[in-house]
Amino acid sequence: MEDNYTTSHYVFPEWLDTQIREHEGRVSKIYKDSEGISTIGIGRNLEGKGLSNDEIELMFSNDKRDALNEAKGLFANFDTLDAVRQGVLIEMCFQMGRGGVSEFVNMRKAIGNGDFIDAASEMLNSKWAKQTPARAKEMANMMHSGNHIDFIV
Repeated sequence: MEDNYTTSHYVFPEWLDTQIREHEGRVSKIYKDSEGISTIGIGRNLEGKGLSNDEIELMFSNDKRDALNEAKGLFANFDTLDAVRQGVLIEMCFQMGRGGVSEFVNMRKAIGNGDFIDAASEMLNSKWAKQTPARAKEMANMMHSGNHIDFIV
C-alpha cells in the first residue's frame, strides 16, 4: 500500500523533528508503549509497521560487524585462521553473542592450539548443540574440515 504523501515532497522542519523525538523518546530496546504495543527506537510500532527490507539489511550488516569484532576479541589467533573457521566463529558470535561463545572454554583452548578436531568435538558437546543440532553439526563439520558447506535454500 503506497502512502499518499512522501518525504520527497515535504521537508520536515527541524522543530517538528525535535518535537516528535521529545514526545516519543529514544529507546534502544523493545518496550511496551502506553497501549501495550511493542515499540523501539523513536516510537517505531513493531507490531503494526515492523521493519522494511532496508532496515533489516542495515541491522544485519551492523550485527555481522559486531559478531566479527566479538570473534576477534575472543580468539587471539583469529587472523591466522582460514576463512571458513573464521566464519564459524563469527556465526557463533552472531547467534550467541560474545558471552555465549566465551562459555566454550575447551573449544576456545583447542582453537588456540590449532586442534580443530577437538574444537569441533567441544562444539557438539554443548547446550548449543542440543538447542540447534543441525546448525551445530554443520558448523562443527566446517570447523573440523576447514571446508565450507554450501547452504541450500
